[in-house]
Amino acid sequence: MHFIADGMNVVQADQSPREDGVSASVCEDCSLLVEADHRIANHLAMLGGYVRLKAAGVSGEGRLLLETIGAQVDAVSRLHRALATHGQHGAVDLSEHLRAICAPFATGLAGAATLIQDIATVCPVRADQVLPLSQIVSELVTNAFKYAHADGRAGVVLVRCGGCKAGGAQIDVVDDGPGLPPGFNPATDGGLGFRLIRALSRQVGATLDFGSEGQGLRVRVTVPRHIPVAPQEY
Repeated sequence: MHFIADGMNVVQADQSPREDGVSASVCEDCSLLVEADHRIANHLAMLGGYVRLKAAGVSGEGRLLLETIGAQVDAVSRLHRALATHGQHGAVDLSEHLRAICAPFATGLAGAATLIQDIATVCPVRADQVLPLSQIVSELVTNAFKYAHADGRAGVVLVRCGGCKAGGAQIDVVDDGPGLPPGFNPATDGGLGFRLIRALSRQVGATLDFGSEGQGLRVRVTVPRHIPVAPQEY
């Protein structure tokens, strides 16, 4: 029995330095990731500022396009800052990103259309869901202004975001246009924009629902409840 006990002690003594080495390596990798996220966020913030500066020198659709691109760059920058703070598995507030995505539309279309935002103060989602959801909303709002008011009349688009009964988040983009054309199947039809919306929804595990609130089109994106993942211990 003494031989067995001595053998186990040798194994434990041999494993302990290895475990310490693994833990130190993981901590070092995490520190490098945090530093990388900070650096990426700073560079993207500068790029976003440059795009907005260029946008100030143009007008019309060109300005709206540049401001929208700038908002997308800013969204990626904020996400990297959030990753540096909360890590890959933490929850990130989607509300802040949606407000930033909507801002260029609200200013760029002033007078031609109205964008109403009804966004909850806090709407937590997984970090890896933020960019796809931001892109979905950007595409939906773009489509709403492009097709719902193709006749040139001033219209209203509503972006609504909040929690849902089963947990998770629910995002609505509602317009007051003519709705989908007869025979159009949003699950399979449409151009690049619709295909992108469907692909991004599948990527984040969200469901899409197309309906109406009396007039126009309402697209609802339902995001599953965020379940925090505990970091693995070594």
